[in-house]
Amino acid sequence: MMQHKSFLAGQRVTLSITLRMFGWICRVLIFAALLTSCTLVVWAQTYTIFDPAGSAGTAAAAVDSTGKIVGIYFDSSDIFHGFLRRRNGQLISFDAPNAVVTAPIASTPAGLIAGYYRDSTAYAYHGFVRHSGGRFTTFDVPSATETVVLAMNEIGQTTGFYVDAANAVHSFWRDNNGSVVTFDPPGSTATTATGINDAGWIAGYFNDTIGVRHGFLRRSNGHFVKFDPPFSKITTANAINDNGRVTGSYFDASNVQHGFLRNANGSFVSFDPVSSTGTVPTALLREVKEVMRPMGIVVEPDVNVIAAELIRDIESVSRKEKLKTVLQSRQRLNPTIHRGLIAALENARRDTANFEEQLSKDFHEFPTNGKAHQRLIRERMAEQPEADLAEKRRLAADFKNAVVRQISYDDAKNLILANEWLGNMGITEFAFGLFFGRHLAGTVCFGRTAGATSICGQDNSEKVVTLCRGACVHWAHVHSASFLISEACHQMTKKGYHIFVAYSDPAANEVGTVYQASNWLYCGMTRPKKRFRTPDGKIYDGRKIHCLTRDRTGGSLKVKRTRADQKKLLIEQGCEFLDGTPKHRYVGIYGDRRMKRVLRRALKLEVLPYPKRQQVCDTTSPEFDYTLGELSNSVPDAVHVV
Repeated sequence: MMQHKSFLAGQRVTLSITLRMFGWICRVLIFAALLTSCTLVVWAQTYTIFDPAGSAGTAAAAVDSTGKIVGIYFDSSDIFHGFLRRRNGQLISFDAPNAVVTAPIASTPAGLIAGYYRDSTAYAYHGFVRHSGGRFTTFDVPSATETVVLAMNEIGQTTGFYVDAANAVHSFWRDNNGSVVTFDPPGSTATTATGINDAGWIAGYFNDTIGVRHGFLRRSNGHFVKFDPPFSKITTANAINDNGRVTGSYFDASNVQHGFLRNANGSFVSFDPVSSTGTVPTALLREVKEVMRPMGIVVEPDVNVIAAELIRDIESVSRKEKLKTVLQSRQRLNPTIHRGLIAALENARRDTANFEEQLSKDFHEFPTNGKAHQRLIRERMAEQPEADLAEKRRLAADFKNAVVRQISYDDAKNLILANEWLGNMGITEFAFGLFFGRHLAGTVCFGRTAGATSICGQDNSEKVVTLCRGACVHWAHVHSASFLISEACHQMTKKGYHIFVAYSDPAANEVGTVYQASNWLYCGMTRPKKRFRTPDGKIYDGRKIHCLTRDRTGGSLKVKRTRADQKKLLIEQGCEFLDGTPKHRYVGIYGDRRMKRVLRRALKLEVLPYPKRQQVCDTTSPEFDYTLGELSNSVPDAVHVV
């Protein structure tokens, strides 16, 4: 371990540089498993070792939700530089202007990198934000002699501490537009903000008038909450996630250091790894799929969620493996257990046959009448009993009653599985809901896919996200789909996403009318992708072949094959390879005028006229596509203008 030590206005700052740090590991993320319980979950892992060119020592500081890593390295002259490692392995070295030390501490999906640097003249520390194109914005808190940025959220807001002319330490919040707010908890003589979430809540620690250190939480409205874990005499809060959970460490009366997790309700969990003599957690998983549900919003559990879970349970690989293990060693079975297992399997077979018969009685495949699958689901759902239907229709009649906000993964799943023809959540990372009053009327989901990120060039790849799932219920306003898309995309721009890609599947009778109504650009058809069908009738994307070439069951690599060998093996196992169908591709660009102009010019795909849907006999209701219910009706400009 090599260390570079310096002094910052009376505060000692230590930069610990670990030689050849493993990529994808940010600070002490192993403690992120403690977000919901004290159970530590370990996945099978592979490691990628990397160093920027010319590095004599490399340390990763942070990894964002898109897989970008930022950190610091020093060269043979002991000059400290910042680096960015993209998910594809590309390494970019950079330095803040006139810097002898450049220390990035966080990045956003939009490509912003924040941190602090030390200048080469006064050897003072300053804050910086590096933009995706490489441009730097350097700053100091007004009246500060030195400024250190310690955290940034995905919106681009930063926090940290600064030192004033009297050598006192205070904290600050800096908005992404450059405005700064300084603060100290009541009774503080020195304040250090260490973490900020997307809601603008800040966590940190401060020293009181007698020198005792406490943790604090500052809400976005400026309200402070002071806290200390039970039995703590010194508390240091290090990070906060989007659920309001805070992690850090504390010393007890015996001067033993422990880790803690403070839940949003104020309760604490204290923890230490086995044999630990000191525990210092410094980071939390963002939990982007677990947005807090607003009070008063009630979403009834849907039977489709139960059915999807039942499918996974019935087809459980773990269950099959257990049965195989028992069969191989059945001679060692206790006769009582042996008899019980036979009876259980017999009962399960009888029950399964009965359930299958009843489910098959009224099952119908999607008809080939030209209607979009999504529309057919809507029509079928409209025939089912609906609680509070009159109230829902009354509220949905006017967009003055409509609100679009980010919702939890589980709330989105309830609606998507019931109303979206694909019947799964795909690559969902962010979900937004359209509410009329307290009733959820529609959901749109976003996630990132590697194939779409290059459509506006490598420099804009972090601004790209895929609209992967969405649906509206049958009682929603006729223009709900485009209204929801527009509002959700505008809210996603605050997270740094400005380029949205969506696909419509002709195999499901879709042409993408809702995207046309939302003024998105039509960029032609995708190339068809190979698929394969297993002997049990399941169809998988051809990209899954690569996943099957590696078998890491149990945490270690057991099998490694080439793609060609894996494909040959699948054919031998009875799999049938199929030609996929190309899909319609749409691109929506959101942001201010300059942003839209720049990204439109950077678009590498040809923009074509909108495709038309073949007319069907029944035109009594709007047509819906697989994302949100594809509206064939025109939509007022006030609703759908991007």
